[in-house]
Amino acid sequence: MNLKYLTDTELLKELEKCVQQERQLSIKVLHHLKEVDRRRLYSDQGCKSLYDYVTSKLGYSAGAAYRRVQAARMLAEIPEIEEKIQGGLLTLTHITDAASFFRENQIHKKEEKKEILAQVQGLNKRDTSLKLHEYANKPFVRMVSVPLSEATIHKVETWRGLRPAIHTPDQLIGDALDIAITKTERSRHSTGVRKLVYQRDEKKCTICGSTHDLQHDHIQPKALGGDDTVENLRLLCFSCNQRARIRAGL
Repeated sequence: MNLKYLTDTELLKELEKCVQQERQLSIKVLHHLKEVDRRRLYSDQGCKSLYDYVTSKLGYSAGAAYRRVQAARMLAEIPEIEEKIQGGLLTLTHITDAASFFRENQIHKKEEKKEILAQVQGLNKRDTSLKLHEYANKPFVRMVSVPLSEATIHKVETWRGLRPAIHTPDQLIGDALDIAITKTERSRHSTGVRKLVYQRDEKKCTICGSTHDLQHDHIQPKALGGDDTVENLRLLCFSCNQRARIRAGL
């Protein structure tokens, strides 16, 4: 499929149309799974569960199958979520995370489930987890695996042996990152003009508002005669900077 002939506007409109069609098809799949589950048709197919059927017979990956099974059963219990899925406010990930939360916290009432689903709609995965933990009055803890060299592990062990006031690895890493962030910001935005731009643009991308991977961009590109004045510089994240270069034909 060659989409290069499409204008930017046409490309975005075509994509929006495809996404809407995909959501409609996803709803259709969920309704079919719901009915297969109700009839226990997976048993006739030699499968021990709906999940087994979706992975072995329909070819979905383990994660994709789990999300669809959870969503189909949630749809059977709470039909009102169909409209939210159709509109993109509730995703399969929202529903899967909520379903796990309901089980872990023994939430059985339909109205309470609807209330929680309403609170997480439209949120990203991290904010969904935060909202669910907030609802249960539990602190949000996210487990992250980080490979460490032997030298770094030795430093950690040395730190533990000192019996510091900081008692948890989370506190240690948090303090270390605070120092690293401050040091990086100072080195990256240390020159007078760049520092003024960094402060003026409030440490975020002037297009999307991201605070990640910020770069100083020339509004009038240097290749087209732009200068290094404060007025011609702005903060952009990497993605917005790349898009600006494409738009400028560079």
